[in-house]
Amino acid sequence: MFVSLETGRKTLVNFLGKREVILALALFFMLSGCGVDNSIDPAVEPTPVETSPETGADDGDGASEEPAPEEEGSDESSSEEPPPADEPSEPSEFTQTSMINNIGENVIGPNYVALAEAATNFASASGALAGYCDAIGGGGEAAALSEAKSGWQDLMSKVQAVEMHPIGPAAENEGFLRHRINSYASGPLSPCGIDQSAASVDDPNFDITSRSLNQRGVGAIEYLLYEETLLHRCSAGNPIVEGWNDLGETDRKRDRCLAAQLIAEDLAGAAALTRDRWSEYLSEFSSESNVGASTQLMTDAFFVLDKLVKDQKLGLPLGINPTCRLITCPDSIESEYSLNSLVNVRDNLVSFRNLFSGAAGQGFDDFIRAEGFPEVSERMLRNADNAISIANSLTGSLAEESSRITSSAEETACSNAFASPDSASSDYGACRLAGAVKRVTDDLKIDFVTITGTNIPEGAQSDND
Repeated sequence: MFVSLETGRKTLVNFLGKREVILALALFFMLSGCGVDNSIDPAVEPTPVETSPETGADDGDGASEEPAPEEEGSDESSSEEPPPADEPSEPSEFTQTSMINNIGENVIGPNYVALAEAATNFASASGALAGYCDAIGGGGEAAALSEAKSGWQDLMSKVQAVEMHPIGPAAENEGFLRHRINSYASGPLSPCGIDQSAASVDDPNFDITSRSLNQRGVGAIEYLLYEETLLHRCSAGNPIVEGWNDLGETDRKRDRCLAAQLIAEDLAGAAALTRDRWSEYLSEFSSESNVGASTQLMTDAFFVLDKLVKDQKLGLPLGINPTCRLITCPDSIESEYSLNSLVNVRDNLVSFRNLFSGAAGQGFDDFIRAEGFPEVSERMLRNADNAISIANSLTGSLAEESSRITSSAEETACSNAFASPDSASSDYGACRLAGAVKRVTDDLKIDFVTITGTNIPEGAQSDND
């Protein structure tokens, strides 16, 4: 009879206890060859984000400059002197309720506030996008486009932060608000649909809110700003875009920019609504009676790093994810037009670390330490920092690396980099990054859920990569 990993884990916990079951599960994975790597990596200090991890975008280094957070301090503090405020609190001071309240109020809430502010600024009449629309056809067009792209990159950085906690209001109605902001997790963009919006901006009956989610959000704005051919992507004979390719370049740029403004306004509305609804939901999320449920919600959020970041954003384009039936699946790349894909992953990792550590307050690192497993807490922080450091070091794009993997030799080189992410000499940096992310998610699947008493979310239990 087949017994799932999750069922077996719970049975072992009840019979042996947490520390014994962690050792048992680690031995099980070593013997079964599932590829779970719980080795302790050398500590790598993440470098501040000063340049884009990817190259090739028209606007150079316009990515956001948010530095990777520094590693949490040791829990071994002097009894005569209290630890600094930014170090983990002592186990005796820890409570799950305080942890959940801190994460909800001081990490998730500020992420939504920052997103709403960035989206509002980007969509405003005095913002960079409007400035570009006004400059089209004039001498300042190129500089204005660069400013608009920089504004989009800043907005995208805020989007990637909130992408790591799709819980509460963001998850309601099958994630409607979340996908209105960024539809990548729900499926690919519809370039033809976006082109139809651009071709319809002068129609008085056109309503951007009637368009599908894969024609809206930050990805649609990226397409309108970065796609350089200006040709529509619809099949021949589509009546909505008929004559589009015959329009002058200035007219097509203008209509695309006007469509981007409409989408940006819709995105700003969704971001503000998500911010407000989280504020209303916070008391429920943080209440002592819901602490168990909220701890599980945070566990669900952490597994976004596994299913969305590792498997979808990196695994599919690089051919590491077995659901990719070709050598690689470049059609799965997020931000393919701006070449911002690896910046997005870096921002996902920074957000994950802030959620896990509780930023300056109590976090899951303190929870794990309070349960008597400081080595697991330190390893998870160290592995997250190492992944951020690798992301910061990358100079190429995900699209370029994916396109280089065309034979079994390159597949093997990528697989080796994935299996040994500490090998800095590898030419396959994105494959290394995927392997570094896997180290974090391996700990989530065994030690983390065992120590915290939470469950592996549905859909993540069968992952054997």
